[in-house]
Amino acid sequence: MKNRGIEHFRVIAAMMVVAIHCLPLLALWPTGDILITLTLFRVAVPFFFMISGYYVFAELAAGNSYPARQRVFAFIKKQAQVYLWATLLFLPLALYTQTLRMDLPIGTFLQTVLINGILYHLWYFPAVITGSLLVTGLLMKLSFNKVFWLASGLYLIGLGGDSWFGFVQNTPLAAFYTAIFHLLDGTRNGIFFTPFFLCLGMFLRKQTVTRSLPKQVSFLLLSLIGLLVESAYLHGFSTPRHDSMYFFLPVVLFFLFPILLRWQPAQTWKQPSKLSFWLYLLHPYTIAVTHFLSRKISFLQNNLINYLVVLLLTMGGITLFLSHKRPWFKRRKPMLAKRATKEFSAEALLHNLQEIQRVISPKTKVMAVVKADAYGCDAQEVASVLEKNKVDFFAVATIDEGIQLRKSAIKSPILILGYTSPKRIKELRRYSLTQSIVSEGHAVALSQAKVPIDCHLAIDTGMHRLGVTPTMDSILAIFDLPFLRINGIYSHLGSADRLSADSILRTQKQIECFDKILLALDQRQISYGVTHLQSSYGILNYPDKCYDYVRPGILLTGSLSDTKEPTKQRVKLQPILTLKAQLIAKRVVAKGEAIGYGQTAIAQQGITVGVVSIGYCDGLPRSLSNKEFCLSYRGQPLPQIGLICMDMLLVDLTHCPTLPIESDIEVLSDWSETAEQTQTITNELICRIGSRVNLVVK
Repeated sequence: MKNRGIEHFRVIAAMMVVAIHCLPLLALWPTGDILITLTLFRVAVPFFFMISGYYVFAELAAGNSYPARQRVFAFIKKQAQVYLWATLLFLPLALYTQTLRMDLPIGTFLQTVLINGILYHLWYFPAVITGSLLVTGLLMKLSFNKVFWLASGLYLIGLGGDSWFGFVQNTPLAAFYTAIFHLLDGTRNGIFFTPFFLCLGMFLRKQTVTRSLPKQVSFLLLSLIGLLVESAYLHGFSTPRHDSMYFFLPVVLFFLFPILLRWQPAQTWKQPSKLSFWLYLLHPYTIAVTHFLSRKISFLQNNLINYLVVLLLTMGGITLFLSHKRPWFKRRKPMLAKRATKEFSAEALLHNLQEIQRVISPKTKVMAVVKADAYGCDAQEVASVLEKNKVDFFAVATIDEGIQLRKSAIKSPILILGYTSPKRIKELRRYSLTQSIVSEGHAVALSQAKVPIDCHLAIDTGMHRLGVTPTMDSILAIFDLPFLRINGIYSHLGSADRLSADSILRTQKQIECFDKILLALDQRQISYGVTHLQSSYGILNYPDKCYDYVRPGILLTGSLSDTKEPTKQRVKLQPILTLKAQLIAKRVVAKGEAIGYGQTAIAQQGITVGVVSIGYCDGLPRSLSNKEFCLSYRGQPLPQIGLICMDMLLVDLTHCPTLPIESDIEVLSDWSETAEQTQTITNELICRIGSRVNLVVK
């Protein structure tokens, strides 16, 4: 979530960068330019690095998970793309100013492009890319604390090649820094400079600031004084090679950043992230223009006026561009075939979630089961909506379903309920998936692969499908196996959907077995992590049971598997999917004519027949043919007639013969009623929806 203070200061920091390149106080107060522009304003670039550390890298610092890595890699990819476009954008100016020449030695040319940037301000991008890659690689191998101290050491080494170089150039260290300068042209780069401020941003994200604001401001003022004294000393008694790295600079930012996090400015810039980015990127062209104009307009030769004009022109142009309501370049969305669609309602999904949460204990959380593409409702869309609404655990059937969710940017833990071969154990680790241990042999095979993974222990309490034998010897043996991090334990109820005497007896035995195992583990002080037992009907028929999670699946879709079966708890559900198709043709059929395949439907009178673009290949059961199954248009029932075809079906349009071609016809919304007509359960009916049916989000 964006912070108003941080966002507001982004623009101020970009202004500081522009000032560094314009030196506004050079003529009026040269010493002030050193102390203010080239010292205090040096907080700007490290501040941008810290933003990346705070918002992008913090999850990776907390744990080496797939979502955290993907977030970082996406950030690095974006920075590389921006740097490529920026290089092309500034290529004419770089050639004009001779920063880049075609006659440069190949080594110098590559150093300019890959390390320094072809123009003075573009060094930021190779620095952030290199620093990000370095920090990411280290965090994947080492703890954050080790990476932080390593980055701190690199920063201290870098000081000697930057503002403190005047004191080391006549020492034995000079040769070391000369070698660095030959390769990197300085220590203000992605090795010595960037990693530390990325880590400092991560460090502050991990901390809870307890100091009062006045005390925080006092520490900031003291650190600023220290920075000014350090700068005055270095510039007065030595010759800094550069002036980007100071000993007190991290101290200033350590106290400044939390203050900015607390800051809530009454007014802020419009689109501050974009404004600061474009101001940072584009201002050199404005500087070049004002420099050219200063030959004719004398007052532009004044550094302060020149700086203000550069700011005014650059920010004015950017603001005008950003406020343009109709973008000049608008990517056209690809048109989807409308022959058959499943219309998804996030509002209905959240309603169903609230109904489930109303029934369960306040201490129990929801683990959303989104296997089989969320029962045909689109797992990516369902999981995305639920995760944004604080559902923090998901369950799937297979490893490939879990990988697909990860690639869809789902960050929460994902439990695989089914079997995964030990041959794919590296994928479990790579994508940060939690694997169910479905048998004793499965546990041994996973452990023998010698790859640490997160697991939940499935217990066979009486369903006799998957799970470990419910004896303490079997269970304790699995807990003793290496490489298996067991952070959950669960079972599955086989008859929770029925309230008959024998079903209740079977379910109670399963619950007692599960509870007995938990008690025995507690008595042995064995940590087994989170617990979960109730799926959809376990929630409705055994709501008094209180475990860490429940596992609703079909309930989230807004249906019950079998509406004829009573439940202890009643919930008001809303179907999250409406199946629709188009009317693609219509014709009048004379009395006595057969309609569609075979002779199953004969026109008893002259009728208007419509053709709808959906069939059994799209998941609509052929067994619905001639079963009084009705489609509808704006509430008007349209009886289905004849045999349902692979790609189409026929409807009776006698009562609305003027219905236009390409009208959207509602095929299914009450999934439970239609499931009864085909003598199946709702789960199967929804899961049968074919891949040709496009998802449409309301």
